[in-house]
Amino acid sequence: MKYRYSFLALCLLALLSACLLPACARDGTGTPGNKEADFEQHIKQGTIYASEEKWDEAIAEFTAAIGINPKAATAYNNRGWAYANKGSTDLAIADLSKAIELDPKLVEAYYNRGLVYRFLGDPEKAIADFTKCLQLDPNNFTAYNDRGSAYTDVNQLDSALADFNKAVYLKPDYAIAYYNRSLVYRAQGEWALAIADLKKIIELDPESAPQIKQEMALIYNQRGIEYGSKGEMEPALADFSKAIELDPEFVEAYYNRGTIYNAQEQWEKGIADLSKAIELKPDFAKAYNNRGSAYHRKGQQELALADLNKAIELDPKYALAYFNRGNVYDQMGNRTQAVADFNKVLEVSQDQSLISAARQRLSELQK
Repeated sequence: MKYRYSFLALCLLALLSACLLPACARDGTGTPGNKEADFEQHIKQGTIYASEEKWDEAIAEFTAAIGINPKAATAYNNRGWAYANKGSTDLAIADLSKAIELDPKLVEAYYNRGLVYRFLGDPEKAIADFTKCLQLDPNNFTAYNDRGSAYTDVNQLDSALADFNKAVYLKPDYAIAYYNRSLVYRAQGEWALAIADLKKIIELDPESAPQIKQEMALIYNQRGIEYGSKGEMEPALADFSKAIELDPEFVEAYYNRGTIYNAQEQWEKGIADLSKAIELKPDFAKAYNNRGSAYHRKGQQELALADLNKAIELDPKYALAYFNRGNVYDQMGNRTQAVADFNKVLEVSQDQSLISAARQRLSELQK
């Protein structure tokens, strides 16, 4: 049984993640006369352009503001923010670092640079910047959330969990922190806590329910796999069924439940689930193999042969399918083909237990 890794996580993070922060203009007060007004106007207009995602225009306005006041930390921060959104990360880092040099207490600049560092794959620098941000602003829930995410990048899950806990304590309706905390719980195998966090997101944002239910389905499926690996079949079946309820097109959950049904010799239920998996994913070789095995055990050898042929067509090195087809051929009285399939297992398999089983079958057929 396989766990379906989630790309929804990335999509959801894109929808919920914190934006880079512009700083309010507070550096122009030392600029005389009309220059101060011009400075403020450029900052204002640049911020408007940025809100409209007109990054080049925003950069031009912030650059004009810097021309008026080269010591304006907020103008560098805001231009760095625009560069980052445009994808010019080197220029963003340079501007944000300049902002910090000019104003070592500019919270927004540390936060923004931390986000850029994390985007660039440098979580240690990101953690340092978010930590500085929190020293200056201990109630900055977004910084706790993003530092927690950076901690997950370096697998410091306890630190990440502490930060996500702090983020939701400071802002109990902060959906992204609940989502990120659920990822940590999943990594720790705390399935119930992960599900509780996802349910909280639906409570906070009902419109997110379709995506979040798919995420919950992933957790139930993963917990079902864990139950199955320990031989706890009924809890496994319950979790796979819950995963299917939440996501009726969850291919792997049908496959996993069908596999459990086969292990319990509930062939009809197993075949039904594996057929659904094949309907949703017609190139699912393992589902054809397992359904073929169920048909074989039911005595429906022609159907078994058709499924195993399909599995091998989809994956010509699928050793278990050759083994199962060898058993079907033997049952149908075609010893030559059976021997050929068991020899094929010896050729393509690296599973010593399967190789031993194939040798045993060859020994039996050659008596």
